[in-house]
Amino acid sequence: MSVSNTAPEYFPDPNHPTRKLSGIGQISAGFVKVWICVIGSVLFCLATATYFLYESNQNTKFLHGMARAFPERLGADWTAGTVDGLPVFSGLVFLVARFGHPILFYVVEIGLLTCLFWSCFSLALRLAGQAGQSASFQLLLTGALVLLAHASAPVLLGYGVADQYLIGGYLQPSEFGVLFLASFALALAGFRNFALVAAAVPAAIHGGYAMLSLIVAGSMMLSDGASRLNLSTKLVAIALIIVPQVDLALRFAPTDYATFREAAGIIAFERIPQHSDPARWLRGEAYAKLGLVIVGIWLAPRGLLRNTLAALLVWAVAGTLVVISTGAAGLALVAPWRASIILVPVSMLVILARLGELSFGSPFRRGMAVAGGVVILLALFVAGKEAVAKFKSYRDQGVPEYVEFLQRNHRPGDVYLTDPFNQKFRLDALSAQFVSWKTHPYLDREVLEWRRRVLLAREVFGDQGGKAPLNCAALGRLVRLYPVTHVLLENKDIPAGEICPPLEMVFSAGRAKIFRLDRTSL
Repeated sequence: MSVSNTAPEYFPDPNHPTRKLSGIGQISAGFVKVWICVIGSVLFCLATATYFLYESNQNTKFLHGMARAFPERLGADWTAGTVDGLPVFSGLVFLVARFGHPILFYVVEIGLLTCLFWSCFSLALRLAGQAGQSASFQLLLTGALVLLAHASAPVLLGYGVADQYLIGGYLQPSEFGVLFLASFALALAGFRNFALVAAAVPAAIHGGYAMLSLIVAGSMMLSDGASRLNLSTKLVAIALIIVPQVDLALRFAPTDYATFREAAGIIAFERIPQHSDPARWLRGEAYAKLGLVIVGIWLAPRGLLRNTLAALLVWAVAGTLVVISTGAAGLALVAPWRASIILVPVSMLVILARLGELSFGSPFRRGMAVAGGVVILLALFVAGKEAVAKFKSYRDQGVPEYVEFLQRNHRPGDVYLTDPFNQKFRLDALSAQFVSWKTHPYLDREVLEWRRRVLLAREVFGDQGGKAPLNCAALGRLVRLYPVTHVLLENKDIPAGEICPPLEMVFSAGRAKIFRLDRTSL
């Protein structure tokens, strides 16, 4: 077998224990059927469940950028004034919101989805050797990627353990993790300098990716071909990884050990235990994905890819064991198992590539064309079905009437007390909210204040989804402590016969009522 010696560390070992490989070094530069890749990326974007602004985590991740863009509306919001843990992403949100159009958020999301598809497609074809050059395998791979992107797939592409994922269907900082897969694809294609930068960028956007960027980029800089990396590229990559973390360390310096430990425990084990507590997610699915990753690493070509995957697995497993044995909330927030968002999809691609290569050199080769046709038809059906669902969702979308009222009748300085589980209020209404359970700060002393506000608001509104009337006594205590100007009630009433702070109803529609608080009478 002739293997290109331009970047041997990125290519499979000809003596790999599974078989004598055909060698990705022999693949010509124009081996990809462009029409398959273009159609596949469109189907992939259509098949992936996507959501309208502002969805779930966007209500947290967009807040600081939106507050900078619209200070007259969100300037009075306490949470918007807390220390920003996502300055680069907040800068992007600010620029789009202040000088652009919201449609640009969808454009960036589509770009990330396309990047994910192209990265997976390119990576799998390179790993499949000569089989990757056949149109039948490329069709089969395209259909498989589209089906794995759909919500009905038994294993979603880009989903790891602990509800960690690359693509959630709406723009947020974690979605820039697709650049990790892009870095592998670029490395296998021989674009090592671009691959190194791609591996470092996620750390600059999302602090939770710092360790993953360090492992992936570090593996590239320590590999056999590191001498061919430009010094300037290495310095840029190091800066992208290190400088943002130094900035975060300075701005989020612990107040003291006790405060930091309490705050970390609140976020890790009360607010996001589904992401941070192994006792919540270490189940059968996690063990099944661990097995898949082990198989993927064993089948991966020796060199950069296998070494990097192995290093990520060691980090994930070791970190998980430390959290289980010590209960360290700080490490739980770092979430070493976040590496699964790289390990699981890349392992899936390795396995798909190996299966394709086995079929290419066997009597089943003719069947690959048939299988490719069947899978691509299924992909067309799934993508079409999801596209129809998206159109219906767009056609039927709407906002509550009280949101339209607030958009028209906002005054600077207004602060609204709502049920703390109303997570969409701030960005839908572009109005300051006293507190929400969804949107929390990260600086330790601000976390304690956030929790205090949540507890006070829950006293007023009761349990999530509860039908109990407003607690006037708790409301009185809250408004004496904080400068709330309005109260929004949904599916609740002011109890008759109880003494409440002076409230004047200014809006009522359906089960929603807005009251203005007369603070002069307090």
